Amino acid sequence: MQCDVSIDLSMPNSIGELLGYEKRIYDANIKHQSDKLVNITKTNCIYIESNLVAGSFKNGKQSHTIHAFYLNVPPGYKVIENPTHLVFYPINCSSITHAEIILKNQDNELIDLRGEPVSIRLLIQDL
Repeated sequence: MQCDVSIDLSMPNSIGELLGYEKRIYDANIKHQSDKLVNITKTNCIYIESNLVAGSFKNGKQSHTIHAFYLNVPPGYKVIENPTHLVFYPINCSSITHAEIILKNQDNELIDLRGEPVSIRLLIQDL
């Protein structure tokens, strides 16, 4: 970034943080490079978790993840994921009274879909 005047990115809710700049005033007529990488797309991997299963692992720790995948569409586009290799996990309860499906990103943060509909099909098999 370079400008004829000083740029104040120290204000709260400044665009500077999104662009990777620290909160400070940048001097005029100097080429400034951001201090951090730009993180426009916060989610690059989606983990689908369910309270019904046990036996999966994420980063070496036990989890309730039933499927994980990397996004292959740009932000704002419809995500369609069809698992090619099904993995069956043991159900961790004797009767199913409710099912929770949770979507998290690679940082273990909940994904906010802002009201967008989600369709998930679960295959439950009695062995």
